[in-house]
Amino acid sequence: MGDSIFGIGLSGLNAAQAGLITTGHNISNANTPGFHRQQIVQTTALPQFTGGSFLGQGVQVDTVKRLYSDFLDSQVTQAQTQSSSLDTYLSQIQQIDNMLADPSAGLSPALQDFFTSANDVAANPASASSRQSMLGGAQALASRFQALNDRFQQIRDGVNTQITASVDVINSYAQQIASLNKGIMLAESGGSQPANDLHDQREQLIADLSKEVKVSVVKQDGGDYSVFIGSGQPLVLGQQSFTLTAAPSTDNPQQLDVALLTGSSKIMLSSSSIQGGNLGGLLAFRSETLDSAQNALGRVAIGLAQTFNDQHKLGMDLNGALGGNFFNVANPNVIPGGSNTSAAVVAVGFLDAGAITTSDYRLQANGGGNYTLVRLSDNTTLFSAAALPQSVDGLTISETTPGSVAGESWLIQPTRNGARDIGVAITDTSKIAAAAPISTNATLTNTGSGTIGAGSVNSFNDNVTLKFTSLTAFDVVDNTTGATLAKNAAFTSPQTVAFNGWSVNITGAPAIGDTFTVDKTVTSKNSAGATISSATLASPSPVDPNLGNNMQIVFGSSNTYHLAGTTNNFTGTSTIVGTNGFMSAASLAAAVGAGGSNPGFTGVAAGATTIGTAGSGSYGATGTTTTISGGTISGPVGTVYTISGATLTVGDGTSANTTTVSGLTISVDTAAAGGTITIQDPAAATSPIASTFTYTGKPATGSYTSGQPISFNGWTTQISGAPAAGDTFTVGPNTGGASDNRNALLLSALQIKNTMAGQTTSYQGAYSQLVSQVGNKAREVQVTGTAQASLVSQAQMAQQSLSGVNLDEEAANLMRYQQAYQAAGKMIQIASTLFDTLLSLGK
Repeated sequence: MGDSIFGIGLSGLNAAQAGLITTGHNISNANTPGFHRQQIVQTTALPQFTGGSFLGQGVQVDTVKRLYSDFLDSQVTQAQTQSSSLDTYLSQIQQIDNMLADPSAGLSPALQDFFTSANDVAANPASASSRQSMLGGAQALASRFQALNDRFQQIRDGVNTQITASVDVINSYAQQIASLNKGIMLAESGGSQPANDLHDQREQLIADLSKEVKVSVVKQDGGDYSVFIGSGQPLVLGQQSFTLTAAPSTDNPQQLDVALLTGSSKIMLSSSSIQGGNLGGLLAFRSETLDSAQNALGRVAIGLAQTFNDQHKLGMDLNGALGGNFFNVANPNVIPGGSNTSAAVVAVGFLDAGAITTSDYRLQANGGGNYTLVRLSDNTTLFSAAALPQSVDGLTISETTPGSVAGESWLIQPTRNGARDIGVAITDTSKIAAAAPISTNATLTNTGSGTIGAGSVNSFNDNVTLKFTSLTAFDVVDNTTGATLAKNAAFTSPQTVAFNGWSVNITGAPAIGDTFTVDKTVTSKNSAGATISSATLASPSPVDPNLGNNMQIVFGSSNTYHLAGTTNNFTGTSTIVGTNGFMSAASLAAAVGAGGSNPGFTGVAAGATTIGTAGSGSYGATGTTTTISGGTISGPVGTVYTISGATLTVGDGTSANTTTVSGLTISVDTAAAGGTITIQDPAAATSPIASTFTYTGKPATGSYTSGQPISFNGWTTQISGAPAAGDTFTVGPNTGGASDNRNALLLSALQIKNTMAGQTTSYQGAYSQLVSQVGNKAREVQVTGTAQASLVSQAQMAQQSLSGVNLDEEAANLMRYQQAYQAAGKMIQIASTLFDTLLSLGK
């Protein structure tokens, strides 16, 4: 019995000792990250059967277990990985938010200063100091764009550095987890008792890894953990770890993506599949905010530079020349895919700065010269299986070197380098085109009360509407100025139509009332029977080359007028004498059969031949040269051939006495009788033959309405009041524009004009949108991050309520196990005394 009591006491002593050790272990690790509270698991020892009953044999300690919940720990890990991602995102986006919104370091003050100096030039166009101030303001504005872009690039470089550092940390954790998998297997291979502390270390590594990237953990049957990232790529498989690396993106070598090393090869992981943690936050920040914000800043720079240049080209500088580019405009960035194998080259240019977006694009070759373009901001396919060139979103995409192979791709970043590459293109203050290149005046002998406006140059950004008034004629109206650019222009399919610096081709059979809206990037129609091509810009400059020609607006009555050159009248019938430069009727017919291209011909007026219709504006000229070039030949109708879209030049060859008009319809009568002609063959006799040509201008005549715009040769003006019959008004070159501020006023007005984002906002408005978008996103991330931090705290509290060490509870356990230890010791002492008593009885 004494031995049984002794054994029971000893078992109690051992159990109390195990409890004391476990409690002490808990207390010692109360602040150890990842530690889970432990407790002993004790059960009653097998009782001894004595015949009449079972007598207890004390207690036994089966194991020491962790108070661990896979569900609660998983909640903490998931909440923490999202919180880490948001914290990283916020720390990055706040850099951009603070930079853009800074009242002194942002773009707004430089933009305001530049347009203040432009307004000063408008107020003092001849002032050299004002002009120098404008150039200085432009330089400061370009420098501010470049400084902001440099900061964006620094942030981008910092993201690359942090991605590399995060990948290194992830690799380290993966190796340690694989090592612990092996250590746990070895520790637990000799028995069934868990290696609690090793499990805690592994759980903590998983938690730390989750702060770097979102992972999926799969527990294997043998107790190993397998860890996966992304869309299922293995990071740890049992006791084997895999290595990640930061590698240049296949789309854009300037940025780093994440790749999985498998032997000697790399598997690039999709950035969108890597979420959570510091790494996921960095990649999300780059794709969601950094790229779009830098693109948006570049769009402001490109939009400002391009639209300012467009208006500047419509002005005249102090040297009497048309304005050139005021700013340097960045070219779109086109990056060939890393797997491209052909020598194909894709080029991208700007058609309309107001239509470009902040998105990047991916062009995919389908083979056979066909391509698909996807706008990456919303994954919209803009065209598919289409041959280049194509025009979309204010861009023109062409294939300068063909030969692409199916599967090849190009990343197109239209505005990424816009702020980096903007610059001031001029350094000479005299080249600021503050004046308008045309001047207007009323003849002093006019008897009516009509007055003419200062006039302006038509912008090639203006869109026009072509409306068919019959099956073979159309009117053209400038939708910006409201001016009628052509009245009853003849149409023969196919026909090239050109206005405001662009040209398009219309084919088919338009019906009466059909309309076509055209500008340099947009073509639309409501016609079922005709098609229209994409607009093509004139090169090198879309400003009408005939802008500087002298023209007269001649009133035949108080309510009708016609247009005349200062040396000729471009409406009616004129008779000229042919030279060897004329074609024969057979050659003219052959030109029609060859596709209608007009090779051009020239004649000289005979004697005092009347040029133009009788009446005001007609005149007699000797030796006047007439050249007809360009256009499309069609016909004949009877004996008459028609040349549409031709250029007519009449004069003696000098600038002052020669007028050129483009886009005319010219009829050539090849009848051999009645004094109206056959056109002489160059191979025939050299004797002159009289020829008759009929010129129809665009418009040649018009009915007068006070204040209605009148447009010709690339200019628009208005006449108001009540002109009398015989009154004339002149539009011609501006020969004294030093103090002219008309174009400077238009340049300064661009500050508040809606030229950006599809003509819906101004430069400042577009920049404010950028500031607002970044600020709103920063606030969103901050609020979400605060809420997520609260979720982390709640999840940790729930987890700690089970697994955390409560020192008060452990202190109570110490007292409980101490008392148990003392009681067990007392039992052993009693058993020893009883045993001694038994021994003394035997003496």
